[in-house]
Amino acid sequence: MTAASSAKTNGVFFKFLPYYRNKLKVLRPQMIMMGIFALLSYPFAGLMLNLETSAEIRKEQLSLSGQGSSAIEFTRINEQIEVLTSLARMSLVIGGLCLLGMFVFTFISTHGAFRRLYNKTAADMDYTLPVSGNTRFFADIAAIFTTCIVPHLISILIGLPLVCSLFSKMRVLTPHYPAAFINTFSTFAVQSMFAGLFSCIMLIGLSLLVMSCCGKRAESAIFPIMINLAIPLIHALVVLICQQSVYGGYFGSADYTSVCATSPVGMAVESFYDGITFAFSIYNIGNVPDGLTLPLFSAKNLIPAILLTIAFFAGAYFLLKFRRNERVGMPYVYKSMGFVLPGIVVLAMSLPMWNMVYSPYAANNYENIEKSGVLGWVVGILISTFIVYVIMELISGTAFRKFWLTVVKWVGTTAACAAITAVFAFSNGFGAANYVPAANDISQATITVNYYEKYKEFRIAGTNEQDIIEMITEVHKRVPKYKTEAVKSANLHLYYQMKNGENVQRSYEITEDEFNSYMEFLITPETWYESMCGNSVYEERADEYARSVYYLKNGNEINLIPKDKSGYFLRNILSEVRKDAEGMNYEKYSRIGDYERERVSFYYDDGVVTIDLYPYMTNTIKYLSEHFEENFAYSVQHEAV
Repeated sequence: MTAASSAKTNGVFFKFLPYYRNKLKVLRPQMIMMGIFALLSYPFAGLMLNLETSAEIRKEQLSLSGQGSSAIEFTRINEQIEVLTSLARMSLVIGGLCLLGMFVFTFISTHGAFRRLYNKTAADMDYTLPVSGNTRFFADIAAIFTTCIVPHLISILIGLPLVCSLFSKMRVLTPHYPAAFINTFSTFAVQSMFAGLFSCIMLIGLSLLVMSCCGKRAESAIFPIMINLAIPLIHALVVLICQQSVYGGYFGSADYTSVCATSPVGMAVESFYDGITFAFSIYNIGNVPDGLTLPLFSAKNLIPAILLTIAFFAGAYFLLKFRRNERVGMPYVYKSMGFVLPGIVVLAMSLPMWNMVYSPYAANNYENIEKSGVLGWVVGILISTFIVYVIMELISGTAFRKFWLTVVKWVGTTAACAAITAVFAFSNGFGAANYVPAANDISQATITVNYYEKYKEFRIAGTNEQDIIEMITEVHKRVPKYKTEAVKSANLHLYYQMKNGENVQRSYEITEDEFNSYMEFLITPETWYESMCGNSVYEERADEYARSVYYLKNGNEINLIPKDKSGYFLRNILSEVRKDAEGMNYEKYSRIGDYERERVSFYYDDGVVTIDLYPYMTNTIKYLSEHFEENFAYSVQHEAV
């Protein structure tokens, strides 16, 4: 009885545990390194940050106690804080490097566990064992998960209580921060930890899927890495072409968050980027939106990511099931993969260059590329892709043995990449360029209209008034559907925050006639007041007592002293601005010069609210003159500061 028939006779998972234990022995070095990385990541960083925060709390308590004999203690605690701060910063750097190490060693472990896919000797020895294909596959997967995922998960489980402890101490140390802010911060940190774990799981699936198609060591090591890098790059470039590089797109309008759903590298990089952005917002703004989450954990990204990860493992399972052992040692076990895998790599590098070639001919493309530069891009594509393709063929050992075949394959791959890019370049963003959201689906809308030469600007920021939102979408509908060659002297920018959490941003260069037409439609008493004082901040501050009031006139900021305390409330002046907005239209607006603008500012302990003043605003100006006195002495001191 052969080993294969013996395994079949004794069941699908015959000798699963012995095979699994043997594979763990093979992966023992990787397991040791993963354990070290795991302990030095979340647990070490969490411990150091907790110790630093505890020391800060002790210092704060010592300061509040007011004991006269605490000078020595202050010196001692300051020295401790200095040491712990340096250790905490070092732990964050070490933790980041260890997380990167865990990601890399996850791939190394996957490559080592499935050595039978590219090593002829290992394959012959493995297939002489009386185990079934299912036993091999699932035992190898279990060994990889035990080696890589379990230590990663344990580090998270150890880190979670440390995170909870840290944020509890932060509430004590920074009581002025809202509880919702601390909760958002802690939720974001926990999500980032699990995003790293998820990316490692997806990395195993995608790497194994690619390795299942390769039969030599070089291909099994190089192509999983290249495909892991190529997929997020292709995804990001497609988003760029379809969202930002179309008519109405502008720099920064593309939403790349979906990259986290299609590849482990994209997931890791996107999560890291969002973490840095989050930290930056805390450091520079001191606040973040309540309920902020990683894009990965939104339903539109999480569900595709889970399904795609399952598809990676399922695809690898079936490819290995029908794989023939005698093909080990060949570059590609499945001949079609000799076209697909190099093709993905070539597509990733040529996609942006082909888009430059098509830009002058795409009717709605926003890129300003001249037709005279197309030839240079084509030559660059042909040379660079040919060099890369020959290198990949050299690795496979077939480049010069059948050079004519290499050239034919390169021509076919290049043509396919050109055709794929053409679909995206001429798709008009698959409708994104002409997409106008329905007013009922919009939570907030912002519109900005600029006329450069006349220094005219009209802006409504973050309005949630349904009537005004409908006017903004109506202006959007009036924008020409295709790019024209007419002279553009103005700009229209639109930003929508949708009720489902998505954002839509468009930017158009418009003509003077279009500017006048849009402004004539837009400017009404309601929209003018909305542009002046419609921001939600104004309403929030309306009944809040201001610390001081200043009037900017002729470049000098003059302190205003209210004749009674009601002058320190913003609502009184808002009612006067609303009166001045009555009768406003485009004709009246066109007579207003920007140089005539003055400004009144209400200062609060944690912010400032400003209102622009124009000569036509007689009610507001009269209110200021009747209810405030100018304090020039304090104004000079304020300017000096």
